[in-house]
Amino acid sequence: MTKIPGKCEIEETHGDCKKNYESQTKLKAHYKSLKKAANKEKMEKWIKWIDAGKEECWRTQNRKEILKGELSEKRVFLEPKDCLKNLQHLVQVFRTIEKIVRKNPVAEILSNPRVPSPLSEAIILHLLRNKKIILWDKAAKGIPFMRSSGWKFRKGAGNDITGKNKNIFTKIEVKATGKQDFISIGAEDKKADYLFWLSFRNAFKKGDFSKIHLISVIAPCDNPEIQKWTKDNMVLKDLKNIYEKGPLPSHLKIRKINLNKVLNK
Repeated sequence: MTKIPGKCEIEETHGDCKKNYESQTKLKAHYKSLKKAANKEKMEKWIKWIDAGKEECWRTQNRKEILKGELSEKRVFLEPKDCLKNLQHLVQVFRTIEKIVRKNPVAEILSNPRVPSPLSEAIILHLLRNKKIILWDKAAKGIPFMRSSGWKFRKGAGNDITGKNKNIFTKIEVKATGKQDFISIGAEDKKADYLFWLSFRNAFKKGDFSKIHLISVIAPCDNPEIQKWTKDNMVLKDLKNIYEKGPLPSHLKIRKINLNKVLNK
């Protein structure tokens, strides 16, 4: 009777132990290959859905590139009331820094924190799921699409948020700003079907989130001016110049939203 160290926890004959170890190794390899094949099959199925709906989707040219992985099934970590709590925590941070700077002039180099991406993305995700934000399809013709049911939204899949409705996949990117009211336009933003910008402005200083500006940009992926944008920063005036003077002014929507009300549920 022999025992192969690290291979088997019970004593067997050398031949039986070796045979058992090899069978386990083959089984693990087989399981991994099955899992890989299943993921590949699922991805191919999604791509077929996309290809089949090319005539209906107004945004299809980069769909395969956008889908970098499985549609994430991860739940939102921040529930609506958690979002409100974190907004209030940020109010305290802003006010603390303001007090420090007021008492110590040398502390003027301290800067207020950015609005964390997980927070802004969670807020937009809740607004989408509760239909406080209405998505549009065939946006070039201005036809409301989300009047019908069926949209599902998840964080991830290569995007800040991914929307899915039947054979339609939607890439959604999110921005959030405080007093420094400008955004940067990166490569992923230029691929987006929708870009949502939460502009808090002086809300953290006042501790009031009842009048937050929500700037919605429809199909930045199809706007030539957005595609060739190379400056480091973009302000709201730049977006207005691009869309209000362009052929599709309805692709830029600006409204105020009461986060105290819509998140306090």
